[in-house]
Amino acid sequence: IAAPVTGPRQDNHPVTARKVATGIVLAVLGVLFLLPFCWIVFAAFDSEATFAIQLPHFTLKNFPEVFSPDNAQALWNSAYLSVVSTTIATVAAYLAAYVISRKQVPFTTGLMFATLFLSGLPINILVVPLFQMYTNLGWLSSMNATAAFLAVTSMPFMIWMLKNSIDEIGR
Repeated sequence: IAAPVTGPRQDNHPVTARKVATGIVLAVLGVLFLLPFCWIVFAAFDSEATFAIQLPHFTLKNFPEVFSPDNAQALWNSAYLSVVSTTIATVAAYLAAYVISRKQVPFTTGLMFATLFLSGLPINILVVPLFQMYTNLGWLSSMNATAAFLAVTSMPFMIWMLKNSIDEIGR
C-alpha cells in the first residue's frame, strides 16, 4: 500500500533569527564549559604543560611518574577517601531520601529547599572553623574524620537527587 502523496511538509517551527542566535550562544557556552576539560587532557600528555591551552608536546612520561612508588601513598589516600566518603554519603542520603519520599514528613517542602540551599553553600566558609575543630579534637591526620567530612558535605545534593529518583519509582 503506497502512502498518499502530499505536498511539501509544512514546518510548524520555522527557523528564526532568535533560534539561530540562541543556538550560537549555547554553542559558545558549551565550548567555554569544555575548555577546562580540554586543558586537563592536553596537560596530561604534554611534556611542558603550562596554564595555557595549547597543543601538547606529546609524551607519556607523565603517567609512570603518577603511578611511581613515591606517589603510592597519595593515590591510596585518594582512593580510600573517595570510597569511604561515597559509601557513607550514599547510604545515609538514601535512607534520608527514602523517608522523605515515602513517608509523611512534616515540612517536606521546606526541608527539601533547605537541603537544596545547603548543597550550594560554598565549602570555603567551613575551612577555618573546621580546622580549629579538627585541631582541638586531634583529627588533623585522621583519614576517617576527613572521609566523614567529605560525606557530610556531599549529602545535601545526594539527598536531593535520590529523593527525586525515588519519587519516580512506583510504590
